[in-house]
Amino acid sequence: MWFIFALIHMFLMALVNYSDEYLTHSSTVKESKNIHERIGGVLTASVLLTIIGIVASSIFAGTIFINSEAIILCLISSVFMFSTWVGYFYLFQKYSAHKIVALFGLSTLWLLAFEIGLGETISIMALTGVLILVLSSYFIDIGHLKFTIPSSLLISMVGISFCWAMTALLWRYAIDIHDDSFAIYFWHLVGITAFLPIILCMKSYRKGFIDRVKNERSQFLGRSIFNESCSQLSFYFSVVAYALAPLATYVSALGGLQSLFLLLLFYIKPIGSRNSITMVQLGSIVGIAIGIGLLEIF
Repeated sequence: MWFIFALIHMFLMALVNYSDEYLTHSSTVKESKNIHERIGGVLTASVLLTIIGIVASSIFAGTIFINSEAIILCLISSVFMFSTWVGYFYLFQKYSAHKIVALFGLSTLWLLAFEIGLGETISIMALTGVLILVLSSYFIDIGHLKFTIPSSLLISMVGISFCWAMTALLWRYAIDIHDDSFAIYFWHLVGITAFLPIILCMKSYRKGFIDRVKNERSQFLGRSIFNESCSQLSFYFSVVAYALAPLATYVSALGGLQSLFLLLLFYIKPIGSRNSITMVQLGSIVGIAIGIGLLEIF
């Protein structure tokens, strides 16, 4: 069952990555020379629209009054998640979606190290499957066999992937304490929303958001609502997947499926020059299938 939830999460995140490529590179964004203004609109909208998830999760949760320890873990996870968002949006100003998504595989290695360090065990075949999935995810995004990663991107992604891994791990521990996934997600989103006053106090972020609403109006708001709805649904399904999977590492390792979905979206409706599939990417698809098979069997 965890695999189904992870699959839905990966598909929705691919939609989010595709939409983010547009939202952070529209003509209105490029007109601003201030990088903080350029990401301010998207980041402010993302945090502001978490109200959608807060309302929905509060409706479906059995109760939002849960164990205080679980609430603390959720609030800490929101700090790591917000840090992931900030780093992610800043990198989008310099690198395209496929280069950034490719390196989220580092979070799998972080989770693997965390879980082994905490006493979890993993079979050799399952470990092989994880490593195959991480490599396949990288190559399906890059499209060739060369490891051409800018050092600045790699250094940034080491930190960002650490934050994402910590978010996933904290979700897993929180749901171990209280098994209502909607209540866990509610408190996580409440923690995210707590950053809104800080964002609104930053002049460049506030200006970036106001300028985009003025200049793009319904187009920006419509895309933002769609994007954030997909994002929040995706993260909810990931909460459940991380809770149900034998190891959190397994869910993260399936990032190759997200890369595959993103590749197909760019192929169907290109942004820029991403409209072809190379032999390396086809080989990576086979690698993803093999890696998933090893995780499911072993």
